[in-house]
Amino acid sequence: MFPPVCCRVSVCSQVLKTILDKIEREEKKEQKQARRAESAEERQKRLAVSRSQHVLYKHKEALKREIQRKRQLNEQAMQMEIQVSILKNN
Repeated sequence: MFPPVCCRVSVCSQVLKTILDKIEREEKKEQKQARRAESAEERQKRLAVSRSQHVLYKHKEALKREIQRKRQLNEQAMQMEIQVSILKNN
């Protein structure tokens, strides 16, 4: 009628092993998807930070150029004032 006990135990253990393997594969798949989603978010964050740093760098360089230009204009104005005052004194 029924197969011997050792055969049933063997069949049951094989079925359990198959079920556990399937569950483990599904868990690994879910973990892999979660890592991909996380890495995509991290990539977006890194890109945003990189863009911000680039904009900041460009703004800083523009400010440096403006400061340099104003410094040159001030130096020229001071030189003109000095020359005018020297000519007046002579």
